[in-house]
Amino acid sequence: MVLLTVRHVKAEVGDVAGQRSVRSEAGLLAAATAKAAEGLTAEASQAVSALISDWKVSLRARGRPRQTIGFCRTVADSFASYLARTGRPTSVGSIAGEHVEHYLADMLERGLAATVAKHYRSLQQLFKWLVDEGEVTQRTGRLVRRR
Repeated sequence: MVLLTVRHVKAEVGDVAGQRSVRSEAGLLAAATAKAAEGLTAEASQAVSALISDWKVSLRARGRPRQTIGFCRTVADSFASYLARTGRPTSVGSIAGEHVEHYLADMLERGLAATVAKHYRSLQQLFKWLVDEGEVTQRTGRLVRRR
């Protein structure tokens, strides 16, 4: 998440002899905001698979058992693989609740009903972490829920 203030813009651009009009500061802020928005768009297009290692580190830092971390990693890898294999979006900003539902339905069709609930809970935690990290919006994170 990027938070910009005039102070940050001045520090980045430099203050010419301490004299700057409000108009030029507003212009700098607008330019910096546009630049930040481009960065956020690039971050939002980051693939799920690229973030799995970071999630694993976060789980470790929160003291989750190794077996839990291993299972969560397996679920995330399986979900990312499913998205790529079926031609669905793999960028975190483009994943919708329907993609998770398709993944879980595919597991049911393959006779994996016993593990669907565990996969659902792991994906729910992944998306909660993505919201906490600012990778997706609260609205996107809520898409992973039981209907």
